[in-house]
Amino acid sequence: MRRKFSKVERTDILRRYGNSCVLCNKLFIVSDLHHIQFLSLGGPDATDNLVPLCPTCHRLFPHKFSNIITPGGLSEIASKKVSLAEIERSVINSLNSNPHEGASLLLSNSTLALILCFGAYARYFSLAQYVINKLSIKRANDRVLAAKLELFRAEMGLYLNSESDIFQRAKHSLSQLIKLTHFDTSAIARGNLILGRLAGRTGRDSLELRYLSNAYPAGTDDAQDTLEWQFRMLAYFKKHRQVDAFASLLRDVGELKHIEDEIIRSNIVSELGRVQLELGNTRDAIDSFREVLRISLKQFHSRGIFLTSLFLAECELMVEEYVLAAKHLLIASQFSSSSMRPSEHERLEWVRVQLEQTAGIDIFCDVQF
Repeated sequence: MRRKFSKVERTDILRRYGNSCVLCNKLFIVSDLHHIQFLSLGGPDATDNLVPLCPTCHRLFPHKFSNIITPGGLSEIASKKVSLAEIERSVINSLNSNPHEGASLLLSNSTLALILCFGAYARYFSLAQYVINKLSIKRANDRVLAAKLELFRAEMGLYLNSESDIFQRAKHSLSQLIKLTHFDTSAIARGNLILGRLAGRTGRDSLELRYLSNAYPAGTDDAQDTLEWQFRMLAYFKKHRQVDAFASLLRDVGELKHIEDEIIRSNIVSELGRVQLELGNTRDAIDSFREVLRISLKQFHSRGIFLTSLFLAECELMVEEYVLAAKHLLIASQFSSSSMRPSEHERLEWVRVQLEQTAGIDIFCDVQF
């Protein structure tokens, strides 16, 4: 028999997961508690088998879409969410006692990976500013940390539609970083990549190419830096419709299956899918996007899930796979967020309207998983 959990137990569960939905990361107004291992399959009726979900995610994913996010997958996602919530609490606790510890936590690659997974850009954009305010401008080491945190905030700002507001500040921070620590080539390269993306988003195309060129990985840099640079250059060539340059660089990347970092591999395949779509190779694009979605779901990269589901819905609409288009439109809608750009919102609405006009609104009721 299902037991009723006390208010204290419920509060503890919500706090453990950062008071937000484990899947879509929306802060709670109303929350459901979901058993990771179903009670009907022998799962325990205990707090460590419960995760908080918003009502929509609860209805869609653990039950109706249970083959998309399985109990095992949900357990891994929940573990990541606990880690992110613990990092956030640690950074907040460090503000008065040891802001350097908070800065180190924010600048960790593992923290960035978790933020990108759950799309927690706004919260960490603000949190980094609190840490910056606690650092001393009199110490060179603190100024280095502050510059790196400003570039971290700039990267968060890329997902918050605030590129024009932070470009000059990020540009100054990169100059400071180069001046104070010219030997930290990896941090400087990443700063150039961030400035390149900001420049591209604000219509500064020549600056975009210059910053991307400045980020070209040196022979001593990590292979990860090389792949990140190649991905950003592929995105640049795709955006400017330089198909020949895109194909040439893609050959240089080599066999994609040999790339160990699955997120970077999925990003590269996604760019390939978009080029295939622009060239009219819809079936090839669908195959590419399905591979990207598989990786995005496995790694739980929320923005990757949103964008790829949206592209799949659009492609499947083109080839009249209406049920599949409805499925992926529902997924994209749930993983959209306040960071969705106006053009992406328009694209989402366009697919929804086209699907309703072409196949009828009842198609959403026919989606079976």
